[in-house]
Amino acid sequence: MRKFLTIEKLSKSTKIRKGKIDAAVYEILELAAKAVNTKHTNAWVYNEAHTEIKWIGNFDLQVNKFIQQAALPIIAMPNYFKHFATEKNNCYK
Repeated sequence: MRKFLTIEKLSKSTKIRKGKIDAAVYEILELAAKAVNTKHTNAWVYNEAHTEIKWIGNFDLQVNKFIQQAALPIIAMPNYFKHFATEKNNCYK
């Protein structure tokens, strides 16, 4: 039931409707973490060269706040990036 309430809250979000991207990302991550009861919920984007990912949001449910993260270069975690590149629905390919 919690997941359906999350979808309803997001459908009524003024942050999303007004195009406030940063605030919307944080709202989505926070509600997602609470809906599925997971410790961390992250969102990231690749840089143009696809050599690193930059966190655009990291919600920590245990402390109930957003945590700043540094960019993650491919060289630091090649297996992590390899996983992204092999996902069927991944646009990185």
